[in-house]
Amino acid sequence: MKDVLIATIHQLKFRALKLNDRDRLAVMDLQDVKFWKAIYTLLRAVHPALRSLRMADGNKPAMDQSYYLIHRTTTAIHKSIDLLNDNNLFDSSTHDDYLVEEEEEVFGNNGVTEDDVEVEVVDSDDEIEEEDDEE
Repeated sequence: MKDVLIATIHQLKFRALKLNDRDRLAVMDLQDVKFWKAIYTLLRAVHPALRSLRMADGNKPAMDQSYYLIHRTTTAIHKSIDLLNDNNLFDSSTHDDYLVEEEEEVFGNNGVTEDDVEVEVVDSDDEIEEEDDEE
């Protein structure tokens, strides 16, 4: 798949196309070696889980195979844990404008940023004591 996509972006017909910003960024991703390593790492970690989901969607009873695939999923994640935690490979600290726009489009935060959100932490023990006092 990688070779086909790279061959496509190097064709003269593709280069003659007028690309918008999002398309240019996708082409840059396809040319990035780090992007392909990240894709490979993610797929290696989740492939057994995807197989398990496909198997569970079928009509055949296969509890033993399900257990085996869940074990393979756990093993694959443990083998990939160092690469999944690699900050150079999966750097989330860079917040480019196009990534912020994509995040808002996908998750739809309705214009609310992390700075705007205030979380009030309530101690559940204090809340219970206040209810007891009211009775």
